[in-house]
Amino acid sequence: MSLIKIFKRSEKGSITLMVLAAMIFVLVVITASYFAISNKSGNQDKKISKIAQQYRASDEDMDQEYRDTLNNASLTIEQAQSTGMFEKTTNTELVDAYGNQIVVPAGFRITEDATDVTQGLVIEDKDGNQFVWIPVGNVYTKADKSESKTITLSRYTFASDGTPTAHGADEIDSYYKELSKSSYGNAVAKDLDGFITSANRNYGYYIGRYEAGYSSDTADRTSSSGINEVMTCKANQYVYNYVTQSQASNLSSSMYTSSNFTSDLVNSYAWDTAIVFIQEFSEDSKYSLQTVLQKALAKTGKATDGINNDVKCNIYDMAGNCLEWTTETYMLSNGPYVVRGGHCQSGIGYTSYRQRTATVSYDDWSFRPLLYLE
Repeated sequence: MSLIKIFKRSEKGSITLMVLAAMIFVLVVITASYFAISNKSGNQDKKISKIAQQYRASDEDMDQEYRDTLNNASLTIEQAQSTGMFEKTTNTELVDAYGNQIVVPAGFRITEDATDVTQGLVIEDKDGNQFVWIPVGNVYTKADKSESKTITLSRYTFASDGTPTAHGADEIDSYYKELSKSSYGNAVAKDLDGFITSANRNYGYYIGRYEAGYSSDTADRTSSSGINEVMTCKANQYVYNYVTQSQASNLSSSMYTSSNFTSDLVNSYAWDTAIVFIQEFSEDSKYSLQTVLQKALAKTGKATDGINNDVKCNIYDMAGNCLEWTTETYMLSNGPYVVRGGHCQSGIGYTSYRQRTATVSYDDWSFRPLLYLE
């Protein structure tokens, strides 16, 4: 009996060892399989990573090729209306149907408002800020270039019948000047010589289509608003008022940072030459003398109680809504700042009007930026 018990214990023990051995074997197989799978997975991950890198490199090459093609393509006015123009990293030179040259700044496209220079060609950036091309030099009005009008970049005064008279670089009526460096504490043009050279070399420059606005759409600015709002140049914005000349200059000059073009506050050359352009091509030979009367300050492009009659060649409100700061200087220390145009709630002021003042800010005083090409 004792031998049988010993055998059974031994048999039971043998079964336990066999099970343990089997478990160890299975564990070894699973471990080996795990490392094999892990190694295979690692290799697969490396392959996927390599393919992804190749794809990204290929995608970057394709993107660069697209940009190079876009930058080097010869475009028509209609093609330059594409939103793909926002991707361009260089300026675009093209001509309209009459053979007039235009340069579209990098990152801008032409809108559908006009297809030739004589109508007031409009450009916009991806945020909707808009500017109008002011041509300089011969502006052709026929495709065979048999007829043209000449726009000369200069500072002007205007007679009672609207006739413009160009003036020298330094003075108008002995007192109004554009200075390269201010001795009176007011802001001057960022680079006046650079602007003049660019406008003549590139056959034009851009002026803001609208008075400056600010991005909030909830309330009018007040005298205590400060200077923190984002500046805009587009329709139906609250006017950027209660702004001093130096603030207007800083906002305009810092509106864009680009090696392809420059933004700045409007100078007297840009303001006056725009008036000459409008009088030549809008059939309003006395626009320089226009006054716009309205009861209250309006949003940009909405002057004259909501029905705007101050839009010429796609440029709004040079005659009214707000007096506008420029970089011109009046050569007396007690009032060196110069505003242009007319303003609401007053019969004083017209498109070519010059008003000298000490530094101030009012509810119906604003400004507009300009752009010129490098």
